[in-house]
Amino acid sequence: MKTKLIKSFFTGFIIVLLLIFFIIKWGNVSDLKFTEADSDYDTLGTTSGSCIACHQMNSGFSPYHDPSKIGCVACHLGNPDTPEKQEAHKDMVLIPGNLSDAAKTCGKCHVNELKKVNNSLMTTNSGLIAVDKFIFGEAESPDDIYHIKN
Repeated sequence: MKTKLIKSFFTGFIIVLLLIFFIIKWGNVSDLKFTEADSDYDTLGTTSGSCIACHQMNSGFSPYHDPSKIGCVACHLGNPDTPEKQEAHKDMVLIPGNLSDAAKTCGKCHVNELKKVNNSLMTTNSGLIAVDKFIFGEAESPDDIYHIKN
């Protein structure tokens, strides 16, 4: 039993190292090529509208998330077609990268990435749950697959 636990820990450690390697090696978005043909501006959101009229002090965006190219509504939702603050902010998502909103925000453009994130070890906590269940005798193996939401 102790040997299995050590093997599971070692396997998890190797997986984490590989993840870090892949993120360092291929995680830099500046290597990607982006053209206007890559985007469907009709589904992303407008590049003009009331958002930029009020929120002019925005900076630090990557070329792929630049509001002057894809608008604000692409990520934050809301209503760019009104100057009224209440109407403009209706159904707006303040932090579009939160997993609770990612399907309706990031997932519109990043479908494959959303699937990967939603099934990742960090999101599911599968390893933590599997080891806990194994340690407390609720599972016969620490290698079972779980999801934190269940």
